[in-house]
Amino acid sequence: MDKNKLHEEFVSGGVGDKPWIVPIQGLCGGILILLNYHIIRIFKLKLSGFSQLMFNFFIITFPYTLMMTVLSSYLLELFIVLSSILICLQISHSWKGSNVKRTIDKSFYYSEFDCLRSCVLIPTAIAILAVDFKIFPRSWAKTEYFGYSVMDVGTSGSFMLMGIGDEILNEKSKTKVEVKVEKKFLKKLPSWLVLFVLGIIRMVFMIIFNYHSHVSEYGVHWNFFITMGCVTLLSKAFTKYIGMKMLFLCLSLSYVILNLFGFQEWGLDNNASRTSIVSANKEGIISLLGYFSIYVLYRIFGRYLLFIKKSGHGRYLSVTLETLIAPIIFFSLQLLSEHYLGEPSRRVFNIPFFFYTAGTTLLWFSLMVYAGKNIEELKNARKNKDLLYLLSKYGLYFFLLANLLTGLVNISIVTFEIDNSLVSLSIITFYMYILAFFCYFMDIVIMSNPYKDDDPFDNEANAKKQLYSMKKSVSSAIGQIYNQQKMKKQGNILYCDVKGDELIKLEEDSFVPGSFRSSRDDKERKVQEKEKSSLLQANENKQKVQFFGNEYFAETTDERKEKWLNILEQRRVNNA
Repeated sequence: MDKNKLHEEFVSGGVGDKPWIVPIQGLCGGILILLNYHIIRIFKLKLSGFSQLMFNFFIITFPYTLMMTVLSSYLLELFIVLSSILICLQISHSWKGSNVKRTIDKSFYYSEFDCLRSCVLIPTAIAILAVDFKIFPRSWAKTEYFGYSVMDVGTSGSFMLMGIGDEILNEKSKTKVEVKVEKKFLKKLPSWLVLFVLGIIRMVFMIIFNYHSHVSEYGVHWNFFITMGCVTLLSKAFTKYIGMKMLFLCLSLSYVILNLFGFQEWGLDNNASRTSIVSANKEGIISLLGYFSIYVLYRIFGRYLLFIKKSGHGRYLSVTLETLIAPIIFFSLQLLSEHYLGEPSRRVFNIPFFFYTAGTTLLWFSLMVYAGKNIEELKNARKNKDLLYLLSKYGLYFFLLANLLTGLVNISIVTFEIDNSLVSLSIITFYMYILAFFCYFMDIVIMSNPYKDDDPFDNEANAKKQLYSMKKSVSSAIGQIYNQQKMKKQGNILYCDVKGDELIKLEEDSFVPGSFRSSRDDKERKVQEKEKSSLLQANENKQKVQFFGNEYFAETTDERKEKWLNILEQRRVNNA
């Protein structure tokens, strides 16, 4: 029989596992993340750069790889052991107290989103390759018709990350200071188009290299990237309406289409003809509404994440308990929907599968809220090369490389014929090491702007970023881009002292009448003359002045960094 046919049969026909397996697997990953930082604190490790990356790899990634392959049969035992260790460390930490200074809502470096993204991306990358080996449990592979599967929920986890991430970017855009509107427009790429192009490229390469394709997963031509592109496009079209009403509408339409119109039976029928473009890709088209529903749900919970970040430190435990209520509600709705609508199916993304996915991922979410408290306590000990930071920053590249490496491995060797577990584990571990090192390499080579891709909730970093933008705006507006430059006009002299990336002071003083002088050439002076006059006039009237949409206070007193930070803090509070 053809190799591709054998490979397709090997990864097909999944029936799923017990319902509790998927939530436990995700919780184990979250516990590994927590243990990683407890070990750093207990042993007072001073790690940075490559050493911290390797430490994170052997404490988080490698155990996760073992858990999803050779130790998968002992998942419940591993969960009990890891939970017991974590509880003991947490109790010990509570008794001894923390020596780390807690500055909540002042200088966040990580967020719960970083933990959640790592908790999804790491097992997703492992499963992408490991599913082609015999050491990966077949019950964890994607289901053919109905059932509960780790890979099924992992696919939905990507849309969970997309929903929360878009909500964070939406909040970030409200407070971000742009020097020029044109730059913002050029910088914003059409993400839906990029995803469509990636989907088309993947389809073309699969045809060129005669790569095996699991047709019942998305269809003949459809794939994961096209689904993500469609969800992104829908989010752009209905961004103003995303909320509880939109979620209820999506679930109602899903019920009508799948159950009343009978599209669920058609989507699950392997004997149905695939003569047209629609019938050839029926799984991808039918499941699209379900994936968009998960996206909308996590846009809503993304707003709740913003609320958590703006709340006080003492609320973390209570907020964690509050987020635990949501999984209980969704698991209850899942049982109710299964009674009336049947088993969950990832292939058509029916309502029972939506509730099961929502309950499982929200359970992970609640643990990550709690994890955020512990990671926050270690913010002074963390460095830029932490694996969670790298995954959060380069998650898309990480995922793309994982798909590319999986293809190269499957083209090079017949993975499903390898019987030696040690060989299979070595290949998967080395593959994960390459992915981790790739993110580290990307951070070294690409990182140029110190304020690029900062945590949108990091108020200190955002303050510096806005001061940096203010410096550029004011310098451009009043013709000063060098340190300690003076602009002179009859009866007035304006100082703009710029030190590094911080605007230190902006003041006006008396000056002997004379002509205006500047180190800039005549052409640049003429372009800025209007802005300079406006600022000087505002100084005389003690009013506010705006340049490129930014608001500055023109004062006759010495403006110091502390005052600018107070202005930014007040602006942040007003935006909130």
